[in-house]
Amino acid sequence: PDFGFVRSVEFLHSVVRLVRVKTQDEKKKRAKKGNTDEIEHVVLKISTEVPAYHRAILRFLASKCEDGEIPEDIMSQCKDFAMTDEECKGPNMKFALKKAAMAISQAKEVGPDVAFELTVPYDQVETLESQRAFATEAMQVKSFRIELEPADEGTATPGFPTVLFE
Repeated sequence: PDFGFVRSVEFLHSVVRLVRVKTQDEKKKRAKKGNTDEIEHVVLKISTEVPAYHRAILRFLASKCEDGEIPEDIMSQCKDFAMTDEECKGPNMKFALKKAAMAISQAKEVGPDVAFELTVPYDQVETLESQRAFATEAMQVKSFRIELEPADEGTATPGFPTVLFE
């Protein structure tokens, strides 16, 4: 199967869900302040690069699963690695371990070679732009704007844009 296509569809679906949840939360916050205006426009901050701590944990996972087998104690190995690795330790450790857990789960379905890849196998911006009409309607907004940001400087990670409201 074309995992890039499958992952781009999953990405589109996850963005729609994310925006709908964030929009509902934002409406509740605004309502508490007496603002009942509809949210019409959102900004999606997207990173098309994998952050350094993701790269580090994925490289570690790939090195432990070179034979295609996932060791039983892989999460404890990941924790030990993340506590000492410069890119993973500190405030990034929680995110690195979360990424490791997701990648391990995915590896059980599609194999380590796909789950531990270091690049995004599809163009996130193209996926959203090509499905703009569907995405806008599904998100229940009038429009959205896409902003790109560097992975290691911003808050977005591939597949998980940061949602802002205008």
